Amino acid sequence: MFKIKKINIIVILTVLFCLSLTNSADAFPTEKDRVKIDQDIEIMENVLSKLIIYDSPIWFSGSKKVRGIYLDGFGVLFDLESIGFFSSKESVWEQFSVLKKGMYVNDDKNLKKKLDDAEEQYLKNAENKIEETKSLLLKFFTDYASSVRSLDQADRICVNIRLTTDFKIIEDNKEKRLPDHLRVCVSVADLADYRKEKISKSKLTKMINFLELKDGEEAKNIKIMENILDTVLETDDYRFSGKTRSMYLDGFGLLLFSTTSSWNDLIKIKESDLKKILSKTEKKLKQFEIEIKEKEKIIDKKELEAKLKEKVKELDIPELPEIPELPEIRIITDDDESVHIFYNKEVELTEEEQDSLLNETVSKIIQALGQYGHTLKTVKENENIMLAINLNCRDWGRNSNFLYIKIKKSDITKYNKDKISLEKLLQCSKFWRG
Repeated sequence: MFKIKKINIIVILTVLFCLSLTNSADAFPTEKDRVKIDQDIEIMENVLSKLIIYDSPIWFSGSKKVRGIYLDGFGVLFDLESIGFFSSKESVWEQFSVLKKGMYVNDDKNLKKKLDDAEEQYLKNAENKIEETKSLLLKFFTDYASSVRSLDQADRICVNIRLTTDFKIIEDNKEKRLPDHLRVCVSVADLADYRKEKISKSKLTKMINFLELKDGEEAKNIKIMENILDTVLETDDYRFSGKTRSMYLDGFGLLLFSTTSSWNDLIKIKESDLKKILSKTEKKLKQFEIEIKEKEKIIDKKELEAKLKEKVKELDIPELPEIPELPEIRIITDDDESVHIFYNKEVELTEEEQDSLLNETVSKIIQALGQYGHTLKTVKENENIMLAINLNCRDWGRNSNFLYIKIKKSDITKYNKDKISLEKLLQCSKFWRG
């Protein structure tokens, strides 16, 4: 975890608080504008769900729905993740599966030739499916996204599809043919010109640039940055999901987005704190037991029986103590079998405490980006590193409450070379809630 000297904490948080107030006032759309943006995003989500999730030849999880996110200073991003190019019912899948299993049994040259032929067929069919998906994306932009009026002319609408290869054995020890991402970004200004018939459909089609991207060495550096931010965001007081995603866009920079966990009403417990909580709980239960026994002593059973026989209505029976409220403890196991223990908050954080907590989180994030952002070689000096954190439980939900952080790569480079201080880096950074 990255630490800031205690001496600077007050100064830093004061600077953050003041800047966050000014930035939030002019950086984010008004509530009225945001309602229009959200409505347009929801319509585009439904269109893309139909065209890509259900109609495209690439396979997605049946429970998936396209989710869009508005990023101030960028536009709208739709980030989808496929589960493969083929279903188990398609012949190319079945043929490849049989041959692959046969290769494990014996090293037959004829079988190896058949496997190579099957792999070539798989790759060609996958490439055809990518082309079909491009046609559907083109339809999305020309017929539907061009109707959007809520975004600024400088904004863009971007669709990124993360492609998954069905078989790990494919392309091993060979030059990679299939891309890892299919991405297209179109400016709102160009879409508006098409809607107003200032440019033809054929001209807009030529302007729309489909990118087929392959994860290279830089992708590893970006993944490391995701892990660094996950570490920063895993705080004891305000739990985030620990699953940051990212995307680099030439001309803009690196987009990073994360979300709070559905357990954000719980506090993560350290082992030392857990012992204290259990000890406190044990004391409460023992005290409750003592009080019950004391009340039992007060009641004279023989006197009670005598009064009952006399049919006395009002009996002087002492009131029993209330059962003490105990903390609800939950044990959650991650996919990697890591065990995390949580308990419910006893006191809700005030608005001031939330602001203080988020400001401290911002300072940690900016320091982490300042220390390690220079490793992102793909991001140019005049480009940005932007992080958007959804503070709600839902991963791309409506009425989202986001925390935004935006830093120039050139300022990160200056900090890394000790040309500017951390306080100066904080002043150069933009951060706001919206």
